Amino acid sequence: PKVGDFYDKYLSESGYIWLINTGNDEVEGKTINELADALHVDPIDLFFDIVLKRDSLLADDVDPGLVAPFLGGEDNIIKASNHPMAMPCLDIPTDVTDPDVAPWPQMYGTFPKFYRNLVTHGTEVEEAVRRMTSLPAQRLGLPDRGRIERGYRADVTIFDPSEYRTEADYYNPFVPARGVHYVIVNGEVALSAGNPTGNKAGKVLLRT
Repeated sequence: PKVGDFYDKYLSESGYIWLINTGNDEVEGKTINELADALHVDPIDLFFDIVLKRDSLLADDVDPGLVAPFLGGEDNIIKASNHPMAMPCLDIPTDVTDPDVAPWPQMYGTFPKFYRNLVTHGTEVEEAVRRMTSLPAQRLGLPDRGRIERGYRADVTIFDPSEYRTEADYYNPFVPARGVHYVIVNGEVALSAGNPTGNKAGKVLLRT
């Protein structure tokens, strides 16, 4: 009952959870609520039938993407991003290259989206950069990261503040952020004129 109550709340408050990468044009882009209404079934039952592959809407070998908006809407994301202690994080692997895996656009878009949510709502560029660099390093206990300073690791990103944004979406998740020209990791150029160099100088960082 608790699981059912949660999804009932989620489905009703968020308005929709929709399907992508289904391989079925009649289902592609449709919401759980829309499909449930058409089939005259409970949306919660349909949701779990799809997740557990007990539904005939999709072929057995298809793993569809279930896309759910943030509960509370985009306004809450903007409010949370603009809190003085907010900083971005990412829980999606960034080395996934298989389009069949249906990765989330957050993979390439988290930091530019966070940045855009700040600067378009009054935060100075310098403060937005601090939230993405020195603040996480401080919070995570990484004493030689996050700032351009003598004795620190040479991690530098050169970008155009006016152009820095994401164009990734659920159908095109592998789109790099716009406006990033150079990235230097541990003193080695990883991105030059917007193109990856192949240098992989990153290391596992241990919290102190």
